[in-house]
Amino acid sequence: RHAARPSRALSMANDTDAKALDAVQAQLLERGMGQLASGQAVDALATARQLVAEAPRSPDAHHLLAMCLGSTDDFDGAEGAFLAALALAPRHPLLN
Repeated sequence: RHAARPSRALSMANDTDAKALDAVQAQLLERGMGQLASGQAVDALATARQLVAEAPRSPDAHHLLAMCLGSTDDFDGAEGAFLAALALAPRHPLLN
């Protein structure tokens, strides 16, 4: 069994306030992204909320939450989550 690795697409946080995901958290990120991509927005939102609770200093977690909230038409919540991700990693390539 291979150890999970953070998503190459999202795990580029390198700002001083940001925190990288551990292997278990990276699996949650991948699960949430897969759920969102397959149209399971409510499940993805639950996964994203769990990830943010476990990794509150991860911009990737907040970015996923923002995408999920937007997919469930909670645009105010999505904006807040996106701003949280941006505050943690202002130079993150996917947030600019």
